[in-house]
Amino acid sequence: MSARALRVFVAVVSGVLVAGGSLACSPPVYSTVHGNPTGNAKYWVYQGQTPTCVLAATAEIVAQARRVTASSVYPQLVSVARARGLLTWRGMTLSDARLLLAVFGVSVAYTHASLPALEQVLDRGRLPVVMVDDDELPAWHRSDPYDGTSRDSGANHAVVVTGVDTVHNLVYLNDSALQFAGREETLTVAQFLNAWDDDSYPMLAN
Repeated sequence: MSARALRVFVAVVSGVLVAGGSLACSPPVYSTVHGNPTGNAKYWVYQGQTPTCVLAATAEIVAQARRVTASSVYPQLVSVARARGLLTWRGMTLSDARLLLAVFGVSVAYTHASLPALEQVLDRGRLPVVMVDDDELPAWHRSDPYDGTSRDSGANHAVVVTGVDTVHNLVYLNDSALQFAGREETLTVAQFLNAWDDDSYPMLAN
């Protein structure tokens, strides 16, 4: 192979060859999404007509750790939570979810977080669970006239954050309460933060 042919070969495999044999290098492409919304959609599970959103979200964490479907572990989590008195007619708290996860061998922390902290969890390949005000989720098609006032209902629903797109300012959720639209539920970052801030950004994550 001649020296010129070698230079042309290297140019072709290293970048984009343009007229005259010069090389136009494309800028590096960086991912704009923290997490994997499409890949994590498989862990979604429907909670049914019961106040078990925290349990359903907890099932997603266990499912990811065991590499199984959330629907396969969800009934077992419900049974154990009831037996241990962690599940009441009102549902379950994130603090009690942490105790339940320990029974299944998954260690998590319950904190009041921030968007950058949530993104770091997603970058580790984990699934953070957050509490939000469901009245402020666009997919629920509700209004919250008391948002930001003392009469606000506060954070009352657990969802799993599966991705944050920092370029398009979008957040993706697995929402167990929505039977047909719960996978990759999409809202803007501003809408998400408005729903999440009601109880000072609660998050459960490993």
